[in-house]
Amino acid sequence: MSKKEKKNSQNTIYPEGVEIELATRKNRIRCSGSNILPKENFDKLPFIKNECDHTAYALDDTTIHIPGPVYHINSKKNQNNVVQCVVYFMDKSYIKMNLVDGENMNAGDLFEESINRKGLPLFMARQLFSLWIVSDYLELQLKPNHIPFKYCSYWEELLELYSDASDTEIERDEPILMIQRNIYFPKEKEENIEDINLNRLLYYESFENIIDARYPISIEECDNMCGLSLLINNKVYDQNITNDNYKKLVPKYFPFHRAKPALNPCSTDKPHFHLKEAYCLAYRHWGNLDSTLKMNEAYISFLNECRKLPFYGAAYFRGQIEHPKMGLSAFQDDPVYIAINPLGLFIIDMDDVKFLIGIPLKKLHWQLGLPNSTDKDCFPSLFITFTINEKTKSKNKQLINVKRKKILQIFSKEAQLCDALINSCILLREKMHDFIEFKEIIKGKPKDWSNFVKNALKNVKQKLPLK
Repeated sequence: MSKKEKKNSQNTIYPEGVEIELATRKNRIRCSGSNILPKENFDKLPFIKNECDHTAYALDDTTIHIPGPVYHINSKKNQNNVVQCVVYFMDKSYIKMNLVDGENMNAGDLFEESINRKGLPLFMARQLFSLWIVSDYLELQLKPNHIPFKYCSYWEELLELYSDASDTEIERDEPILMIQRNIYFPKEKEENIEDINLNRLLYYESFENIIDARYPISIEECDNMCGLSLLINNKVYDQNITNDNYKKLVPKYFPFHRAKPALNPCSTDKPHFHLKEAYCLAYRHWGNLDSTLKMNEAYISFLNECRKLPFYGAAYFRGQIEHPKMGLSAFQDDPVYIAINPLGLFIIDMDDVKFLIGIPLKKLHWQLGLPNSTDKDCFPSLFITFTINEKTKSKNKQLINVKRKKILQIFSKEAQLCDALINSCILLREKMHDFIEFKEIIKGKPKDWSNFVKNALKNVKQKLPLK
């Protein structure tokens, strides 16, 4: 049986009306991160056409793919040339369709059909969202002229090229079609959205990024936002939730680093106590969210807090950096997120959930390093150059601040994809003539955000193996 036949034989169709439980990112076994495929790699695949469009913003000669969440796929072709297809949304809802000649239907038509059936405003949704094909190991945004069915057919080949999944994992992996936020949509325009259905989808996407620890925020902000999320889910305050039920809710509403149990079993500093307190505080502030207006205001409030983060709406790549050598210990690799959006590049410590450094695109200097070896364990690298202030003694033995250039090497199988996205973002910004100064993003923000940025500068010296 060919790879194509084997892949099609594994696909499953869920009956109409069946509730499907979709796993969040943190419940998956492994995830290779976000992928932006360079155009030259697409040309190697037989089903890729050499055409140029983009879902929201067209670029002349760059093929861009934007990451999305990962769940399970359902698509199947029958004898009447009708493809049964399921398209998912971030709120875990889905649209099931029987598509005549769906095998040749392009992503643009399928996107519009899904948006129309969902009842969303097409003009705004076309700019705000994109159609993605995603799985546990690869996440791609499709251009309007791409054919989703053919991507499913060649999914194993794509995994072999752009993921570190094993042969067994590749055989078991199945992609789905998902609609999620377009990375290139300006968040300044997003703030003007009043449609509750659009805000609802944006809210669920941002909430998942918090649960997956992709948004490193303060403990206080984490508690407040997760408490509000519990109130949004319940709509009204439930006084009958027991401590045991709060314990079960902790992994659903807290990121892993906040959901860790206290070392002292007798301590009151326990995650479910914090969730209960945050839930109560959210209710005191909002009351019951028993009207459409109040619910939409809660969505907007949640999103506004997320939009303060400079890496909001970024594409996330997985990488690793060498931990600075301590004493006689050997070098260790620290896993990091490489978050890239039209604003800049940001490095986030995955274990400690800390924002390490952010560099605006206008000031970003980078170099792609490709290994000479064909060994799968030999990863490509992304070399980032930036300036950092260091205190040093002058001739008069006085401490002075000196600006020095540093180089950070990031190991990642997705280094080429990072390079492609950086170039695409720069091209996009030049086309839109929308050069936003990096300092404006944190200007006028609450004190806790300013401290957050200052703490990042401390983390740079502690965590990054600078050269």
